[in-house]
Amino acid sequence: MAAAMWLTGGHRIAIMFGVEGDYVAATYSSARRTASLCVALASLILSSFSLAVDWPCYRGPDRNGQTSESINRWPLLEVWRTSVGFGYYSVAVGGGRVYAIGDTNLFCFSEDSSGLNPAPLWIRALTARCHATPTAAGGNVYVFAQDGRLTCLDTATGAVIWTKTVTCPVPQYGFASSPLIEGNVVVINSGGHGTGIDATHPGPHNILWGDDASGSSYASAVPFTWQTQQLVAIQGATNVLCVDPATGIPFSWFNCGSHYSDPIVLDGKLYVPEYGAVELGSGRLTVD
Repeated sequence: MAAAMWLTGGHRIAIMFGVEGDYVAATYSSARRTASLCVALASLILSSFSLAVDWPCYRGPDRNGQTSESINRWPLLEVWRTSVGFGYYSVAVGGGRVYAIGDTNLFCFSEDSSGLNPAPLWIRALTARCHATPTAAGGNVYVFAQDGRLTCLDTATGAVIWTKTVTCPVPQYGFASSPLIEGNVVVINSGGHGTGIDATHPGPHNILWGDDASGSSYASAVPFTWQTQQLVAIQGATNVLCVDPATGIPFSWFNCGSHYSDPIVLDGKLYVPEYGAVELGSGRLTVD
């Protein structure tokens, strides 16, 4: 994996792309901050979008891959680039810093880096490879490794603040969900119903709910609001659940599982890959 930055108009852009199996990550910042993500397998594919806020986690601040802004200059001007090793994930941008995982290391760069191979602010060795994008929130950055260990690090120094390892069986390709921060709870997809872990400082960071022995999927949790209630949609191996992130109590449960794809919540419907759309509140499965 490599990291690089491009400049367009008054914006700086974070980009992910790959060439013949190699992955590249890029990120940039200015008076208005821009992030763009792109993934290519086997050949170069480039796609970008910009935003005036941070892009601190998987699929952006609302976890839906959407932004209201657009790039106003083309072609992009590269600002910086560096190699961080092999990986499967996108970068996270928050608080003027860029987080990228390569091999078994978490790298932190300044958004304002420049040139070829700028020095990282810090590097932290992880317990295992990761399939998931890191999450930056509240002065911390969270990483969920494929061996089931969740690590919370200080964004300023990279020091490990706390770790917690789930006890449910590791799936065939390792855990792959990106951490979701909901209040003082970190939600990850482990076990058949997801897992909520207490993130309150200083601890003890107990598992609050979930982490059962049934099979895990590789999807990430998706937050949404239904009526006045904040919920999280979790794609399990055999079902989709909508749960209260604080307690894990299910609001809805649909028997339509997919191991790899995240659900999508839009206009009062929960879209389940390979199945169709579920009307929230009725539980009726339709095909849209």
